Amino acid sequence: MTMGLRGPVRVSLAIAMAAALSCIVAFILPAGAGATTLPTGFDQTAVLPGVAKPQDIAIAPTGRVFVAEKSGLIRTFDSIDDTTPTLFADLRTKVHNYGARGLLSIVVDPGFPAKPYVYVYYTLDAPIGGTPPVYGGTSSFDSCAKATGGLDENCIVGSRISRLTVSGETMSAEQILVED
Repeated sequence: MTMGLRGPVRVSLAIAMAAALSCIVAFILPAGAGATTLPTGFDQTAVLPGVAKPQDIAIAPTGRVFVAEKSGLIRTFDSIDDTTPTLFADLRTKVHNYGARGLLSIVVDPGFPAKPYVYVYYTLDAPIGGTPPVYGGTSSFDSCAKATGGLDENCIVGSRISRLTVSGETMSAEQILVED
């Protein structure tokens, strides 16, 4: 006897397939400065509008969608069909958002909502033991990148894994679990 996929697993699989298809289409279609003409039978649709430079997406067992933006913002949607994001957390003063650095990953606790936690991994805008922001904060100016000629790998920063407590629509606390 086989069982079909149900609930969050089906939604996660659908999102993964859509993301894979989007990547394939992005590599096949030529990059141009103007509007892209899609092949017959294709439609362009913003799946989660109101998000800039999404780095990772996590879907809670309840269907709530958490989107981590590279800058350090985390937005939520009530479901995959919701088109109005809510600002869940603003970590921009802690995140070193330059080059390949930023808010890189987000995971929802599998026991959510009984365990109201979201885990994040980001580049800390300070050396270990330092207080962020050291180089940039919420501005687009990055003092270290300017001083090193854009070589962000020469900027001494840390990495952080934190547990964010979900309280209603927003984050109420950040508990640092690992700094390296």
